[in-house]
Amino acid sequence: LVGATRSSSPPRVSLIDLVSPVFALAEQRSSAGDPIAENRAAILVLAGYVVGQSLVPIVPEARTWDRPRRLGVRLAGRDDLAKHFIVSAVLSANTGGPFADAVGIYKEIADSRGGSGFSFSDVAADRAGSRLGTLAEHQATASRLQRQLASPLTETSLMPSIVDLPD
Repeated sequence: LVGATRSSSPPRVSLIDLVSPVFALAEQRSSAGDPIAENRAAILVLAGYVVGQSLVPIVPEARTWDRPRRLGVRLAGRDDLAKHFIVSAVLSANTGGPFADAVGIYKEIADSRGGSGFSFSDVAADRAGSRLGTLAEHQATASRLQRQLASPLTETSLMPSIVDLPD
């Protein structure tokens, strides 16, 4: 993540610009370790970065890590979709897909009752992130997911098009 953010010149990047190098490292580290643990670590690091939260409270040794350069992270051109996606991925990888899906739907229902309104685009990002987290945590799919995410990606590799979804 540090290398990916330092080599980036625009102030905003797509989430895929960070996912590929982070999962390439997870794949490399998995050759002598546990791919599920590496996937969870990769997703956690990405989530902390995207939402702007330090990992120190849950990983005290993060206090000594090099700091990545702060960039805006987008998915489908939107900052909020990157957050929806990665928070759902971290929830799913650590607590399961049904919980992550329920949290995403609950948030949209709450938004419809006095917030920004119900967004099907947000739900699409939530569900795509939840799916990634689910694939990351299963022995049968963890290594294959690393290979796929370490390869060159497009945004549709992570999330379907939201062009026709109402917000």
